[in-house]
Amino acid sequence: MSNPVEHVFGASVTLADAFARQQGWRLCGRAAWLKRDGTTVHFLCLMEQLEIVAAGVTVHVIGRAREPLRILKRLGANTICHA
Repeated sequence: MSNPVEHVFGASVTLADAFARQQGWRLCGRAAWLKRDGTTVHFLCLMEQLEIVAAGVTVHVIGRAREPLRILKRLGANTICHA
């Protein structure tokens, strides 16, 4: 069985890294973090990347992002907004 996957969508990996560290996640790779429960969280910054998100997958959206939220809603993703 594979580990669960989540995503962080934001303007830059620097902002995403600061957010991840605030959450207590640890870096694993250049643009991914590992949560305490074993979930891997991948960084996304391009609108085109949102199309890979499967229904039911959690996406943490950093900042104000109307269009990404609209796309994620259409895909059936679970979104958590962090302004």
